[in-house]
Amino acid sequence: MTIFKKENGFKQFFALLVVVTLICPGVLSAKKEKHGAWLKVTMQDMQVVEGELLKVSDSDILLMSKSGTGITIPLTEIRTIEYKKKGKFGTGFAVGMSISMVFGGISGARGHGGVEAAIFQALLGGVVLGIPSGLLFGVASLRPVDKTFNFRNAPPEQVSKNLEKLKALARF
Repeated sequence: MTIFKKENGFKQFFALLVVVTLICPGVLSAKKEKHGAWLKVTMQDMQVVEGELLKVSDSDILLMSKSGTGITIPLTEIRTIEYKKKGKFGTGFAVGMSISMVFGGISGARGHGGVEAAIFQALLGGVVLGIPSGLLFGVASLRPVDKTFNFRNAPPEQVSKNLEKLKALARF
């Protein structure tokens, strides 16, 4: 039994492969309720405050501590702000699997077996090569990225850039 017609088989196969490649990362990293970034704020007097970034304004930031209390910190009192961005294992895994499936399909399409061989090679590439490369991409994407925003003696342009980046990290 043939899944595809031979004359349209490659087009259908690669269309399906493209759809799967585009959908998998989105399904594995489904959107959840947005939370603000967890920040470590060092004050001018070297006191350290930690909390989830809720809101950023032109004059202050609003954090929520672990205990759930709101902390408003004026920008003039901030020395530095640090945060760690966590990676997403599912997205990295899906990308690694997808790349292996594409290369498996290409190598199968270049052979003499026809569409069925290409599908088999894609599945084989997805399973045999996909699992190790998916794990590799997944683990590599878990590495946190540290970012520090300096507010001490920063020129107004730098403060504005920092605030724009922080607004993207805020819950609201």
